[in-house]
Amino acid sequence: MNKTYKQQIPKLRKAGKSYKEIVEILGCAPSTVSYYLSEKTNKKALSRSKDRSDKIASKLDDNLVLSKIIATKVQTFKCSGRGYSKTYTPSNVSIQDIRNILTSNNRCYLTGKVIDPLDSNTWALDHFIPKSKGGSNLLENLKLSSTIANQAKGSMTLEEFLSLCQEVLLNFGYKISKI
Repeated sequence: MNKTYKQQIPKLRKAGKSYKEIVEILGCAPSTVSYYLSEKTNKKALSRSKDRSDKIASKLDDNLVLSKIIATKVQTFKCSGRGYSKTYTPSNVSIQDIRNILTSNNRCYLTGKVIDPLDSNTWALDHFIPKSKGGSNLLENLKLSSTIANQAKGSMTLEEFLSLCQEVLLNFGYKISKI
C-alpha cells in the first residue's frame, strides 16, 4: 500500500481533478486511483479500525448473517452418513434454539474457550451421548463445542474422552488428580 497515493489521491479528487488527471499527475495506474477512491476501500479501512468485539456484536445484531450460519449448521447436523448415503435424522433443533445457545453461553463445554458464533468453522454441535452409543439429535443431547474439541472427542462419551486425556497427560509426565 503506497501511503503517498493513499493521501494524495483523495486530495486531488477533492480539488476537482478527474481520474485521468490524477493518473497523469501521479503516474499511477487508473486502477490505483479507483481503489483509493472506492467506498469499499474506505469501508474496509473503517472496519479494520474497529475493535473485534464491536464487529462481532454488530454482526450478531444482523439476524440474517447469524441465521444463515446456523441454518447451514442445523441442516448439516440433521444429516448423517458420508457422501451420497446421507440420511435425514429427526431433530427438534431450530435456528432459534442454536441462537439461544450461542448468545446465552458461547463457550465450549469441553475447553471453556469462548466461541465466535460468526466463524462457523470454529464451533460445532456435539452429541453429549454419541449417536453411535444411542444418543439422539434432540436438543437435550447437544452441547456447544469448539470444532477441534468435538473432533478430538469423536464418538467417545465424556467419561471415555476424559480418561483418554488423563492417559495422555500421564504419558507425558504430568501429575494430575483423579478425574
